[in-house]
Amino acid sequence: MERIIGYQVGDLARKIKKFVDMHLGEVDLGSGQYILLRRIIEDPNVSQKQLSLDFDLNKATIARSIKKLIDSGYITREVNPEKPRFYKLIGTDRANKVIKEIDNLVAIERIMLTEGISDEELIFFSTIVKKMNKNISKELDKNEKRQWRD
Repeated sequence: MERIIGYQVGDLARKIKKFVDMHLGEVDLGSGQYILLRRIIEDPNVSQKQLSLDFDLNKATIARSIKKLIDSGYITREVNPEKPRFYKLIGTDRANKVIKEIDNLVAIERIMLTEGISDEELIFFSTIVKKMNKNISKELDKNEKRQWRD
């Protein structure tokens, strides 16, 4: 049963990513870059380290994605006057426009995904997925700690 659940969740995630990427390709933005861009717009003081922790991605991946966002004109980088060693990541007008378009896409996607599913079922599904995520995260944390000791 676990293999089936893992496969089903993975299959759903891949299809959602494919759907989103199909539409994001029009604006030269990948789904991973979109989530970073959204977070940066919400909090320009967010650090690369915090982004790495928030999205469970290594710092190099975050750095590459930020470079792509800068090169594509979605964000700019300015020295943080409060912490001169750090940069503020600022969303551009282009980013704000694209985020609004993507928000509309996400709303359409949500309607499509949840068709025929009650609010109670969605709450239950969300609860289960959060528990599963917590369970696998605990196991991954244990393995990472073991690797450091070996």
